[in-house]
Amino acid sequence: MERVISLTTGKKHRIYLFIQYILSLFLCLVLIVSLTGCSKRELVNQYCNTNINMSVDKEGSISESSVNRVAAFSGNLAVLPEGFTNQFQYSSEAGELLLVNNDTNEILYSKNSMSKVAPASTTKILTAYIILTHCNLKDKVTVSQDIALESGAVALFIGKGDVITVDELLHGLLIESANDCAVALAIHVSGSVSEFAKLMNQTALELGATHSYFKNPHGLDQEGHYSCAYDLYLILKKALEIPHFVEIISKKSYTITYTNSESEKVETPITSSNQYLSGKSNPPNGITILGGKTGTTTNAGHCLVLSAQNSEQQHLIGVVLNATDRNQLYDTMTHLLKQNSDYP
Repeated sequence: MERVISLTTGKKHRIYLFIQYILSLFLCLVLIVSLTGCSKRELVNQYCNTNINMSVDKEGSISESSVNRVAAFSGNLAVLPEGFTNQFQYSSEAGELLLVNNDTNEILYSKNSMSKVAPASTTKILTAYIILTHCNLKDKVTVSQDIALESGAVALFIGKGDVITVDELLHGLLIESANDCAVALAIHVSGSVSEFAKLMNQTALELGATHSYFKNPHGLDQEGHYSCAYDLYLILKKALEIPHFVEIISKKSYTITYTNSESEKVETPITSSNQYLSGKSNPPNGITILGGKTGTTTNAGHCLVLSAQNSEQQHLIGVVLNATDRNQLYDTMTHLLKQNSDYP
């Protein structure tokens, strides 16, 4: 009898230990989930999550093979699929082209749109986006140093001691493409151009621009500074969500006002570098130009990233990079846009 009682008690003890083990495992799993937050992980954007399953090379670019392109991440973007076929035939000597219907998220035309190339002043789209998400437009910027630029670079020629608002600098940056405005804004936000470049690359990755690397805020030629037509589409698409950005890039002209180092008021009229807005080039019938950003350097050629609308009120984003001259640049963009016009 004593042996039977002993065996029964031992069996109950083992069952009790097994139950404790199962409960411990369950509690551990609950603790892990609560600490990692995997059930509520916030995505950086709908294209890709730069915090998950990605490796970064020595230049700071995401390795393309490590990008996890989950379909849900790209739900609000035009994605270039493998084996993509253009919706119309066109041959242009311009190096890299892209046309996107931003309402339907369809890529209508692509030529070398993932190729890494010098982006010239289309770089300033990202600079403006960062400024608009980090600064108060009314903040006053005191230029801390004379800004040295390469010969022939477009500039307002602001100098040390001049006082100008963030908003005025943005107008100079986006309308006339003034490179000294880009430098002044970069220093205002990050303390130096090099530190601002780090912020540019971090922001680019968050937007899914994995084929870009930026070394300056203006886009003047610099070794290792590159982007691609598709990334510039992504960046412009995001910037267009900010009404003030849309307002600035749509202006044909503007008068910048600031105070110089001698406390004198300075007024400088500027005109858009976009020839569609300035009237030097005509868009196709039925196409309304909403704005955009130009760029020209020796390495980049002539570039244009454009926001437009067709006769059906559909929003289009066009990118032309590395055209040989302005005539080819605008002829090419006009031809791309014409494919989405109901007019001959």
